[in-house]
Amino acid sequence: MTLTAGALIGLLALVQDAKDIQPAILKFTQDYYKSGADLDDKISAVNYLGQHRHEKVVRVLSPLLCEASIPVRIMVARSFARFCNIDLAPRELLNGLHSQANAGKKQMSGRICSHLERPSTRCSLAVPPSVAPRRRTP
Repeated sequence: MTLTAGALIGLLALVQDAKDIQPAILKFTQDYYKSGADLDDKISAVNYLGQHRHEKVVRVLSPLLCEASIPVRIMVARSFARFCNIDLAPRELLNGLHSQANAGKKQMSGRICSHLERPSTRCSLAVPPSVAPRRRTP
């Protein structure tokens, strides 16, 4: 009986959580996709939505890892590095690292790798040496 009650309370918390995040997603969509939005507007919209740690936020921002300009991609990667309690964020970072859109962009792959191998976060993943950028030693 208590297991059922606990599951029901957990489900209600998830529904309430989803209702709380919808206004932030709507504001992000309006700010990011408005006509005439310059790079600063887009970066501030990503930063605003990145403050909300939720799986839906990861799902909204993850296409930008491959579609947006390089500065916006970097801000999305930085936001995902702070999403340590959400398992989807490091997976999306890894997908962004392997995507064709980021192939050949050393700045982007270096940033994603640095966020993936950050030891201070729970979401650090083992980045294979063939993918990780090589650091020069003096």
